[in-house]
Amino acid sequence: MALQLQLHNKFGQLDLSVIDPKAVSELSDDAQKILSVLISAVQNREAAQLRFNSAVIGVREATAEQIAATAAHIAANPPQTAQQAQQAAIAAYNASH
Repeated sequence: MALQLQLHNKFGQLDLSVIDPKAVSELSDDAQKILSVLISAVQNREAAQLRFNSAVIGVREATAEQIAATAAHIAANPPQTAQQAQQAAIAAYNASH
């Protein structure tokens, strides 16, 4: 009969905290090697998820800063109205003729 090792939490996700050290000690050497590879993969996945979450937060913060900077730029340098653009075009045309 094979020894069963609990690897998943109640949500069905691989969770290292639910692994019973006593059950691991009862595994064969080959099974322990395989488990160590699995544990490394889970730890790498968790570290990658943390890096991803940090990157998402960084992008959101940068986006908010960019929106604020764009609003400040527009407030300091408002775009021309259609009437101002037409007047500038007429003045340029008149200056060249």
